[in-house]
Amino acid sequence: MLLTINISIANLAGMQLSDWLAEKDQTQEAFAKVVGVTQGRIAQLLNGDLPSMALAMRIQDATGGAVALNDLANPLIKPPATSSVAAE
Repeated sequence: MLLTINISIANLAGMQLSDWLAEKDQTQEAFAKVVGVTQGRIAQLLNGDLPSMALAMRIQDATGGAVALNDLANPLIKPPATSSVAAE
């Protein structure tokens, strides 16, 4: 008997913070209070900024592990914004 297992890349990636907030119907402001930052900082994270290790750990704890450390810093999922400099 042959067993076939299909795993999508999305399943390996875990859950993004934006998806978790939507699933739990939680506002950025309410979640910000839980993890000890401003709503503006949560908005920055949702737009691709990377959290400090301490903040990433608090987010992982607050989401019960649904949003893990690697989900917050995985450049394959949502790369952070970068600026480009034109060559002279």
